[in-house]
Amino acid sequence: MTEKFQVVYKWATFEFTPRESGGYDANVPAISNCASGGETFEDALLKTFEALMVRLREDYRSGMAIDETLLPLIDSIMEEGETQYHGG
Repeated sequence: MTEKFQVVYKWATFEFTPRESGGYDANVPAISNCASGGETFEDALLKTFEALMVRLREDYRSGMAIDETLLPLIDSIMEEGETQYHGG
């Protein structure tokens, strides 16, 4: 049986599950339904990070509360032209 493992990247915790056929499935435990995968660890990490940023941008724009462990990522969203975060 293959063990899940977690990695912290840019303030976010990602959980990885190696696939029996190769590659990885990954998700962000702090946000439901934020997942992706890839043929390599790096590919899975980058695709899941991209999914996380899309999800945070959507949540931010709609005024939804964002897990405080992920708030540092809001800075990069704000650098893209968003206004200050007021969720909570």
